Amino acid sequence: MSESAKSPVPAANSDELKPEAGTTNTGSITVSPAHPVSETSIQKPATESVSAQSIAAESSADAAPTTPSEVKGPEAEEEAAMDVPSRIRKQVEYYFSWKNVRRDVFLQEHIGKDAEGFVEIAVLLSFPKLKALSESPQVVLAALESSNTLVIREDALAIRAKEDLKAQLAALAEKAKEVLALGGRQFPNIHEAKKTFGAMLHRYEAGKEISEFDRPLLEDLLKYHQKADEKTGSGIKYFTVGTNPNYPGSSCFIIKRTDDTEVDFSYLKCLEEAFVGRQQDRKRKQDFEGGGKGKGRGRSGRGRGRGRGQGAKRGRH
Repeated sequence: MSESAKSPVPAANSDELKPEAGTTNTGSITVSPAHPVSETSIQKPATESVSAQSIAAESSADAAPTTPSEVKGPEAEEEAAMDVPSRIRKQVEYYFSWKNVRRDVFLQEHIGKDAEGFVEIAVLLSFPKLKALSESPQVVLAALESSNTLVIREDALAIRAKEDLKAQLAALAEKAKEVLALGGRQFPNIHEAKKTFGAMLHRYEAGKEISEFDRPLLEDLLKYHQKADEKTGSGIKYFTVGTNPNYPGSSCFIIKRTDDTEVDFSYLKCLEEAFVGRQQDRKRKQDFEGGGKGKGRGRSGRGRGRGRGQGAKRGRH
């Protein structure tokens, strides 16, 4: 979501885990005609429960960091060298990026409340990462004047993306009506898909080649991996089951490539991507983490205090 916990950039061979019509230009600010300002009741999303052990491996797998303040390495150093206005601009541009909005139900709801997709600055300032940079609407607005991807409403009380996020969200809503098809089989919800791949992972012994019956399932699932091409490499010779050396005792699917190299991948990360926008996606975290007991992951507590229950470790790499 806008500030969900993401993980470091993965190693090369491991899944250890990244003026419109009707608008006016005023200096460097792109503004939209005046729009009625409604009093918005700012409500933060309900706290979600997670199980830390079930996501411990996954949290350092697959996906690259998404929020600027969570980027590590050279990018973190670059950000640290930025002045506050630049960091504010980078953070808000991330909020309104499709990469974030497509998963952020809270922000989607606020975008949907406005005919043009504007979100009031007061709402954005309820996000801890932005609030930590500044609590002043004037400071935030000044920082966003030079943005190439955002539009400031004429009354200077709200922001939206230049791209039509409402249209993209409408298309995503249509996707919710679809049933996921993988390898010639259909999965009406994430629960069924999770059971199928979890059972497959347990069914095979380490090093044993996945059968021709199950292979199409994994081939289709792999297409949803954010780095599918990198994982495929020279081509898939066969799939098997193995262990990521960084997580002893855990199991994951392994791709044996045609050039005799191999790499692991997370079936859960693939399913998470496959079900974005589909049925039950809005409860994706609970579905994946099994409702583990732990402290919440609200906007101010990303990545802290996850429960230490006995979560499943298999396939979380």
